[in-house]
Amino acid sequence: MLTIAGINRPVDFLTSDHHFGHEHMSGVFGRDYEGRVGEMNAMMIERWNAVVDPGDTVLHIGDFAMGVRAETLPLAQQLNGTILLMPGNHDSISLLQDPGYAERKRPLYEATFALILPETGDRLVTSAGNEAIVSHYPFPFVDPHASEEMLALMPVDDGRTLLVHGHTHEPEVVDGRQFHVGVDAHDFYPVPASVVEEWIDANS
Repeated sequence: MLTIAGINRPVDFLTSDHHFGHEHMSGVFGRDYEGRVGEMNAMMIERWNAVVDPGDTVLHIGDFAMGVRAETLPLAQQLNGTILLMPGNHDSISLLQDPGYAERKRPLYEATFALILPETGDRLVTSAGNEAIVSHYPFPFVDPHASEEMLALMPVDDGRTLLVHGHTHEPEVVDGRQFHVGVDAHDFYPVPASVVEEWIDANS
């Protein structure tokens, strides 16, 4: 059993970076739906529901949807399970967004998800008692698009800690002490918590 330490709650799946409703994302990072956002959304909903049961809990670590949030966030109602959302940089309630804008959008997110704050991350704990940080962001890396504010939200790499993250859209799942759960690395399926737990235990 993999548990989120901050709220002492077990999870069944982890995922991130769906970017529902994001037209630009429909044609990049191996998403072969250029301009066909509805088809991209439908594919990701189908693959989510193929593995997640209604009684499951899914930890989504950011960048759930783009576009008009009042139209794209309700896509969550078509997804099985209870969704816990840790905001990513593109979520309207991110610390990187204008505070006034984020405050106006917050009720829409609270009506859709159980929110996990702060955005700077939490800890995952395995049944064996081993731990990893979970954060939308990877450890700091060379990224010309990363602002100083974003870099400040990235977990500190102390050379020992394991990290479960999203954000990068890269196809690699494991990079050293980092495990990427973003959909672009997992054929658009959520990752079973048991897979992440096994990785944490094997590398602790």
